[in-house]
Amino acid sequence: LAMGKSVGVECATLGLVVGVLLGTLFAAEKTMGKAHASKDETSVLIGKPAPDLTLKIIGGDSITLKQATAQGVVVLDFWATWCPPCRLGLPMVSNAVSKFKDKGVKLYAIGDGGEDPLVEKSYLESKHIDATAVTCGDEGYKTYKVNAIPETIVIDRHGIVRAAHVGLIPDEERELSEEIESAL
Repeated sequence: LAMGKSVGVECATLGLVVGVLLGTLFAAEKTMGKAHASKDETSVLIGKPAPDLTLKIIGGDSITLKQATAQGVVVLDFWATWCPPCRLGLPMVSNAVSKFKDKGVKLYAIGDGGEDPLVEKSYLESKHIDATAVTCGDEGYKTYKVNAIPETIVIDRHGIVRAAHVGLIPDEERELSEEIESAL
């Protein structure tokens, strides 16, 4: 009888794990599909001056996007802790940006505002994601026409939008690395 209970508990646990994984995959597929549908809205910014924003550094001061781009290439990543594609993509974005850190390239992770900003910052730190955690309120999401996340935008040191990725794309790290290289 004790062995039967143990097997039942193990099966229930396995069922729960499988259910969570399937739910996460379904949510990721659903989110990525919506994100790709809005790509045209963001792509209108490519080749144009990046609209200025005030980025509030979590636990610190603020910096305008204009100030940030004066220091080098900037990568903005709009994301959320609850978003499976964001959680998969942000480490790839961070890896791509880290390759150019010595050239002044900086990653700003902009949370969606649905989570306490300190929780977002803590999440980035716990996953060893080399990004400055910032907030910009609804203004940033509206200004950059963000209708789905993740969304990653590359801005060169002259303040021109050079690339925009909506959703998690195949070969994210490689493609983003190439775009950063050409923005330098």
